[in-house]
Amino acid sequence: MKTENDLNAIFSKNLRTMWGVHDGIFHYKPNDRITDGVSDFLIWSKSETLALENKLCKSMDVNSKAKILGHPFSGAQITFLESQKLVGNKAYGAVYVLEHKGFYLFEHAEIPKTGNWKTDEFLDIISTKEKFITNPEGLKRMLEYVFGRLL
Repeated sequence: MKTENDLNAIFSKNLRTMWGVHDGIFHYKPNDRITDGVSDFLIWSKSETLALENKLCKSMDVNSKAKILGHPFSGAQITFLESQKLVGNKAYGAVYVLEHKGFYLFEHAEIPKTGNWKTDEFLDIISTKEKFITNPEGLKRMLEYVFGRLL
């Protein structure tokens, strides 16, 4: 996995592998090249909606003040997530750390306004978070966490 697009392709494939509409989960990968900020995935379960923006952390720099994301959350992406939350939807950013081989979830309000973290800050924050792997079972656990129930 070299790019965020590679990450999203794996994520999408594993979602398709596990669920169809009849299984209680439906997902959509928007491809909106006109509207800035639309989340990478919109996922529905029963009457709930999740807006999910994925980011890839290629390496954790040894410099504790270095930023972890080469492609940070943009202002428009943060605003889209905030807007989703304001209308009652779930809104998360997920950072996949290559070195850890897993995702860490952040509710929209946990994402810094700058869209990025310094390495030392990020490591401190994720020390209390659950890591979710990208295989189908790991993604199922991640969605059960977000939706607060078994799927």
